Amino acid sequence: MEKNKKLKMIFEMFLLILFVILFPFVRKDILIFSFYTVVYFYIISLKRESLKYLGLSTVISILWVAMAKNYYIYTPDMVKLFGLSVYPMLAWSLGLLALRGLYDYIKPKNALKSIIVITITYIAALIILETFAYHIAGFKNPGLYPGLPICDCIHAPLFMQIYYLAIGPIYYMLTLLLDKLIKRLLPSEQ
Repeated sequence: MEKNKKLKMIFEMFLLILFVILFPFVRKDILIFSFYTVVYFYIISLKRESLKYLGLSTVISILWVAMAKNYYIYTPDMVKLFGLSVYPMLAWSLGLLALRGLYDYIKPKNALKSIIVITITYIAALIILETFAYHIAGFKNPGLYPGLPICDCIHAPLFMQIYYLAIGPIYYMLTLLLDKLIKRLLPSEQ
């Protein structure tokens, strides 16, 4: 059992590293769609318990991108689905799912401690990835908004910057509530 967990962790880290390596070279919407597809089949095959988290992150991401669609204007050739840019929708889905995956590996015993650890880790990872995408990979949303101080990333209106920084911990707490709800409704599933 422990060996399977290590193999899953290695595979998940490999996917993350591969994504970062390919990011500067592959069209972003095609890259994220490919990774979303791989992750979906990975979950269906080996990690079925995570399907509920992928579903939740996907619903949240669709709702978010629907609300903020006028601000996601990367390039005109990026794929859209029902008028929504596929890249941010799937990127948010996978990013939030990765956050829940982090919890599965660290599993702090104290709920408050886990929220603090997840929040700090999420914000640090978000800023590192956004800074990499903007300054190194040159992936820019052509808006006229200032970035966050110091890192000069997340060039978006203030409400979007707040969402970016807050959605990780909110999603994490929603997954905890989802687990409790499922346990209450389907006690034999847990």
